[in-house]
Amino acid sequence: MSCRSIDLLRIRTSLNKSRLAGTQFSCRTVGSLYRRVESEMLLFACFDNRGCRARAFVLPCVFSLLMLSMATAADNNRIETLEYETVPSTFLKGSAEVWDAAISPNGDLVATAYANGSVMLHDTGSRQLKRLVACHEDSVTRLSFSLNGKRLATASYDQSVKIWEMPEFRLLATSTNHKNRVVSVVFSPDGETVASCGYDGTIQIWNPTTNDNAGALKGHQSPVRSIAFSLDGEKLASGSDDGVIRLWHVANRKQTSELNGHAGRVRGVAFAPNGKSLASIGEDGTIRFWDLQAADKPARVIQNGSMMWSLAFSPNGTTLATGDFEGGIQLWDTKSGDRLTNLDGHSDSVSSLSFSRDAKSLYSGSFDGSVNVWRAKLPAQSPVARMTIASGKVWATAMSPDGKTIAVAGRGGFGELWSLESGRLLRKLGTHPATVDCIEFSNDGKLIATAGWRDESILVWKAENGDLKKTFKAGGNVRAVAFSPDGNHLAAGTETKQLIVWNLNSDKPVSKVTAHQLPVYDVSYSPNGKMIATCSGDWTMPKPGRVKLWKADSRIEIARYEGHATAVRSAIFQSDGRYLASTSEDGILKIWDVQTHAEFATLQNSDGARSIAFSKNGNLLAAGLRDGSVNIWDVEAGKVVRRLRGSDDVFSLRFTLDGSVIVVADGQKQVLFWDVSDLNPGPTAQLVKKWSTTE
Repeated sequence: MSCRSIDLLRIRTSLNKSRLAGTQFSCRTVGSLYRRVESEMLLFACFDNRGCRARAFVLPCVFSLLMLSMATAADNNRIETLEYETVPSTFLKGSAEVWDAAISPNGDLVATAYANGSVMLHDTGSRQLKRLVACHEDSVTRLSFSLNGKRLATASYDQSVKIWEMPEFRLLATSTNHKNRVVSVVFSPDGETVASCGYDGTIQIWNPTTNDNAGALKGHQSPVRSIAFSLDGEKLASGSDDGVIRLWHVANRKQTSELNGHAGRVRGVAFAPNGKSLASIGEDGTIRFWDLQAADKPARVIQNGSMMWSLAFSPNGTTLATGDFEGGIQLWDTKSGDRLTNLDGHSDSVSSLSFSRDAKSLYSGSFDGSVNVWRAKLPAQSPVARMTIASGKVWATAMSPDGKTIAVAGRGGFGELWSLESGRLLRKLGTHPATVDCIEFSNDGKLIATAGWRDESILVWKAENGDLKKTFKAGGNVRAVAFSPDGNHLAAGTETKQLIVWNLNSDKPVSKVTAHQLPVYDVSYSPNGKMIATCSGDWTMPKPGRVKLWKADSRIEIARYEGHATAVRSAIFQSDGRYLASTSEDGILKIWDVQTHAEFATLQNSDGARSIAFSKNGNLLAAGLRDGSVNIWDVEAGKVVRRLRGSDDVFSLRFTLDGSVIVVADGQKQVLFWDVSDLNPGPTAQLVKKWSTTE
């Protein structure tokens, strides 16, 4: 047997270049670094002449360096405690109880466990189901990914533990060492050892590669419900129905400490990322923090007031999340013990909690059948420019197809065209006798349509000179207008529940369809002009809203999309026509696959949203909220990548043609401009900044 030498200097250099000094690490971070070192060919294992892998002797060196870095970071005062949105995004919703939910180390997959013995794998970005596997003959109680993400362990009431190769979900090994139901399973940080526990009161230690059983840890007098490895993999903590927490030395399988204090079942244990303390939760309603450097010191006790089921440390260790039997989640400051916030989004016990590796997302699984995602609050960005509109309060905006002009309209019936290149007024349109609620350009930029809120009319103007070209009477208050892509037709949605379509070369409607049972709030043509989307609802009453698709030529209904609990205020197509997005008064954003008519994603904003806009490339979706802020969502990832801070309710928002600027009307005598060129590079942002500083 021969071994290649290890260049420890290169490892240290890699650590320094990664700016790891002075940073705290979660187990997932260790796994990430481990994989990085391995990928850089810095970790070499020994092989015998048959090609069988022997123990990798460099691993302790890597962990020593990591522990040194973490020790340096232990008292780092610059560690940030993140705040989280109090309204979740629903990642998954079903009728079956979710017994556990686990995120893969790279954040690409979410695994969920069910009482029927099955496990599902979903893509975190698209939220699409990737795998559904019948893993066990009874309830799957716990899931655990190895730190390299290549394996998934499943524990079950059928008394077995199984190891699966990911993402193929191929069975690698099965352990039947337990004599009763298995409650939990966990990988050691190096992935070489699996520990499991259950109703037989034992902890089984075994090697998932060789399937060799290293022996049982015995000492608890009742079922063991929770186990956790320390960061270095040398210690194991276990919590039991006997109310006792035991610490074990993994290598010699000896108990090193016994921690007493809980008055009832211990439901969960977790090592802090710095390895200096242990957190535990129990059915006595307490959270206990144990100082592992002072074994005789009593635990710091926090009264939660309700029985708890699950817990998780944030990656930097500043926050502890706990989930209770009633569906509530609590976030705690681990240093002060103060409650940071409550997160209410489940109607039954919270069975699992997992932070993403960057701590920007907290995933919660529940027996109510759902998995929720709680996003970290992002710092809000202020506008870079304001355009003062003396004519009145702005309720509607539109961008010209060439990206050079913005049309504004609003209170008092006015309509105006402004230059995005100079920030100056170009011309005024004629007026309506009442507020203009919507304004739109035709696709060739030659025509502009404005709709009066109370005068039941649509006026079509020539963009080049502002002259009136046509007047259409809708017979009801108009809430939305849209030109067909070929410029031959104009569609409108009314408060009289109708979808009306006119031929621009005629004065009479081509068709009138009673599209909904409630007012029609928006109409939108698909990019190819073959479909029209409408949405409806009653914003004054908590009635479910609805989205419908129609054939543009015949106005025959193609599909209806249901799922919004309140009025749907906007429905728009993505630029390539693949998706349709809709938003409702309760802040829910839904994205629908137009080809399959299936729901692609559900995104939760912190407040009601009446206006949404896709960027031209379709990668970003902006939502204007009632609190005056704008959330910009990454469509594929399903997460907010930017928050913009406004001053009032968002009535209308648009991306500029190049996507570098978001334009917002907030119901005041102004239009606000935000620079998002770091998300969508383009020249408009610089133009806006230029005139905003010279006016």
